[in-house]
Amino acid sequence: MSSFPILDLVVGVIFIFFLLSIICSSIVEMVLTVKRIRAQVLGKWLLSIFDTPVKNAQNQQVPLGQELMDHCAVTALSPRGAAPSYIDAKNFVSALLDKINTHSQVANTTSIDDFINSLNTTTAISNELKRCF
Repeated sequence: MSSFPILDLVVGVIFIFFLLSIICSSIVEMVLTVKRIRAQVLGKWLLSIFDTPVKNAQNQQVPLGQELMDHCAVTALSPRGAAPSYIDAKNFVSALLDKINTHSQVANTTSIDDFINSLNTTTAISNELKRCF
């Protein structure tokens, strides 16, 4: 105890609110994990952002977002048959660049200039995403 009772009260209130926020965040994370809500939201986001139709290995038209979710760098992150609830940035970029390179008009991308050209000429991503390059 200090000689300032108001300071003790402020520190105590801050500590109690900190503890309550940690407990509430833990409960929310447990609910999201058990109900697999993060995986559903991530899947919906991928399908809404990358909605350009591309041909898959079976020669069927599917959205680019579905192709990204089916890429081996992404499917290795979750159990078989379950969508991942988190995709690491390296895995996501690897899957995205692989799918864009597969669906580009540039046949041989051996140099970085060829790869940039394939990113600019691909029809697999929208013009809004191309502005980010």
